[in-house]
Amino acid sequence: MPPPSTQKRLLVLDACRGLAAILVVVYHYISIFKENFGYNLLGGFFLFGQWGVDFFFLLSAFILAYRYSQKKFTFLDALLFLKKRFVRIYPPYWFIALVVFVIYFFLYPNLVNPLFIFSSITLYPYWPRLITPAWTITYEVLFYILFATGLIIRKKWVVIFLSCTGIGALLYHNIFIHQILLVDLPLTNGLTDFLTNYIIIEFFMGLLIFHLYKKMHNMSINFIRILLYSTLCSLIVISIIYAHYFRELNDVRRLFFIAVPISGLILSFALLESKSRIQIPQPLMSLGKASYSIFITHGVILSVQARLMKLVRAWDNISLPILLIGGIFTSITFGIGYYYFVERRLTKTV
Repeated sequence: MPPPSTQKRLLVLDACRGLAAILVVVYHYISIFKENFGYNLLGGFFLFGQWGVDFFFLLSAFILAYRYSQKKFTFLDALLFLKKRFVRIYPPYWFIALVVFVIYFFLYPNLVNPLFIFSSITLYPYWPRLITPAWTITYEVLFYILFATGLIIRKKWVVIFLSCTGIGALLYHNIFIHQILLVDLPLTNGLTDFLTNYIIIEFFMGLLIFHLYKKMHNMSINFIRILLYSTLCSLIVISIIYAHYFRELNDVRRLFFIAVPISGLILSFALLESKSRIQIPQPLMSLGKASYSIFITHGVILSVQARLMKLVRAWDNISLPILLIGGIFTSITFGIGYYYFVERRLTKTV
């Protein structure tokens, strides 16, 4: 397979993976503490952490395009690309999934059925999930397949046509059917819902960011800084408004108010690093490397912590804010350790 792009690695975007993972961890912890213990940190301000999922998918698509779009792929090259991607995803997931499956087998035997086992191994879209956050990994697998297909086709207008057709179908299903006609179509174990999720549009948006990056590569440093500061300010304002006036955003609002500003943030970071070297703190780089491990393990750690807290009534002796912050720190630390002792060893041949 052709080597990745010879362009320098955009370290700031690698670090952003860690930031996206932390946002998701914080969101899940705050949600569980609110639901189970009635504690809502800062009135729910940090619930915007759920946008870490959008951040992650936009980043993934951009980084893939940045590294591989200039190379010519044959069918065998694409298969090798998919093999390497899958080796990075499945073995670390299977390791933690095996541990969780043993627990499920004894605590929730009624949930263990052939389809549950099949979906747990293959990441097939089926509910309930063995590891709840793994639904996003299923999309990552889909994105790799779509990206490899696009690299093989290499026909610009064919790719554009297929992209527009796919986006059109998603918009029709999610906006016209669900939000205008208010009709719920029957689902088949989540497969229809999976294939019509707005997140797929974010994958194409990430590819679009890369094409804008190529077109805007010669922009002045002042323009890039203005773009960066304006997108940061818009995200802060949206976060405040979201915390006070909205708790849920429909697909259209989420794409427009969340995905678009985050796209601007990714674009400005990439352009800025192409102009000058950005010093990334080593801890943030470590978080970026361990982002996948943090992501696939934090749900398990959170579940264990919540059960232990209820069992011993931990809030009688320790304040909930301390338990929340300590839980988040423990989960992130475990994820980093999982990366160095499990993920890195399982994927060292890639």
